Amino acid sequence: MKLPDGSSLDDDAATEATEQEQVLFRAPKRGALPPEVGGTIAGVSLPDGKLYAPTPEGGSRGEDPVIWASSKPVANAGRVWSRLAAAFPETGIWPFVIDASYGFDGFGDYLMDLPRGRHTEVLAILRKAWNEMVDVDEDIPPDEIAPFGKPFPGLAAPTLGERATIATIERIVSPLKGHLGLVGLNRPADILDTVGWMGAVNEDGDPLDMSTVLRSWELRFDAYVVGTGTDTLMLAVGRPPRDLRSATAIAAEHFAFCPDNIQQGVGTIREYAETLVGEWVWPFWWD
Repeated sequence: MKLPDGSSLDDDAATEATEQEQVLFRAPKRGALPPEVGGTIAGVSLPDGKLYAPTPEGGSRGEDPVIWASSKPVANAGRVWSRLAAAFPETGIWPFVIDASYGFDGFGDYLMDLPRGRHTEVLAILRKAWNEMVDVDEDIPPDEIAPFGKPFPGLAAPTLGERATIATIERIVSPLKGHLGLVGLNRPADILDTVGWMGAVNEDGDPLDMSTVLRSWELRFDAYVVGTGTDTLMLAVGRPPRDLRSATAIAAEHFAFCPDNIQQGVGTIREYAETLVGEWVWPFWWD
């Protein structure tokens, strides 16, 4: 099924080839996770780690581990990330930094092998999430979602200008600190679906739907998943919005994707949009 931005979650060879030209990070084949001790990826010697498998819930991910995570925070995590990300097309192993601020020990509890639903268009996913938020909270203040009304305003236009480079993403990631995580996948956006991530607490975010949104953001904004935790997600954004109008359109998508960013943050879409102009990092958290 084709998505409105031209992407697809189906294994169609022509579409795969087109998207490979459009995204910065793409691997033709998923790689195998390293062992817990003594592992090496792309010439990088890994510290001791732990393998996590999703809790069986009748899905199709199988019983094998889906994430390797270092047992302790990694020194120079951003530098290690850069080396592993550069090798991603050959290894099929995507690196990310694990936010351990709220307790790394519970990380595995947020991985569940729930059955996958049908592939859905990104517009339909965000519209449904927006409508559920607005309809459930009938007393939602108009100022909170202004300048928009109750109908979902639609997808934001891609940021204009040249595509970002891998070096741009590396500079954004370089300051990150935390545990190192590794997962085998074809592109970074697929991480939530691949591992059955259920960190969108209180929102019942479906991992497949969330990965669909992330794929669309990869194409439109060069936004790539570089960090996650039990209920947090971090994207490095190679082409952030350059003006308030564009940022406001993106802010509506963020509200649908993660309302806590606004409702438990600055409070309104207008104020949140101001923080997005020229911002290279998109952090998300669910309470």
